[in-house]
Amino acid sequence: MFKVDFYVDDKKLGAALLALVGIAHGQPGVVPVVNAKLNGHGVVAASDGSSLERFAAALKPMKGKTIVAGDIRPILKTLGMQPSSRGYLTNQAVKAHLLKKSGSGSSSKYLVL
Repeated sequence: MFKVDFYVDDKKLGAALLALVGIAHGQPGVVPVVNAKLNGHGVVAASDGSSLERFAAALKPMKGKTIVAGDIRPILKTLGMQPSSRGYLTNQAVKAHLLKKSGSGSSSKYLVL
C-alpha cells in the first residue's frame, strides 16, 4: 500500500478526483496551494513568498487601471491572505510605488502603477 501526493491544476481537479474513485481507500485530501506555478514538469514558487511580492504579482495584470479600496479584499483572499490586512498591505504598496493613492477614507482610489 502507498500514499500518493501530487499537484493538479484547478481545472483538472474534478477529473483527477473522479479518476481516483474506486481505487483509493478513504477520502483524498485536497489542499489549495498559493504562490505556485509550473516550471517544466515541477511546481515552483511564483514569487519570493513575501506578501508584498505576491500582491505585486496579482496587480500586474491591472496596470494602468484604477481600483477602489473594496476591490483589494477579494484579491487578498485569492492570494491566501487575510482580508483584514488590506490597510497595511495597501500602505506598503503605496510606499513601494505599486499603487498611487487618491482620495481618503472609504472613498480611496488607487492607480495601479
